[in-house]
Amino acid sequence: MTDKNYNELLRKRVLQENKEFNEELEKLPANEALSRAYEKVIKEDLVCSISEGNLTNTEARALLRLKYPLDELYSEWLHNDMSYNDMLRATIKDRATSAVREMKSQALDDR
Repeated sequence: MTDKNYNELLRKRVLQENKEFNEELEKLPANEALSRAYEKVIKEDLVCSISEGNLTNTEARALLRLKYPLDELYSEWLHNDMSYNDMLRATIKDRATSAVREMKSQALDDR
């Protein structure tokens, strides 16, 4: 058995990869950097998720074997069936539903 914390190693690796990506973006003309804004946001979300350390050591180790794990994860995200927009719509719907409940409750209290 090994005592290596592959989640921590992966976290450090994707942080470095993201730092290099951001440095590359800073060198681009503003319009080109802006066209990659979605990629920047999703990669930062992926880094945050990886930092939570929820992968098994085996899963983290497998991702570490990839040359650019953050790029690979971003590519996987782009081909995933669940879209960010689906999550946003679900969030809006959930909050609207609770706001309706709050509004109805307030109306009953006002009687």
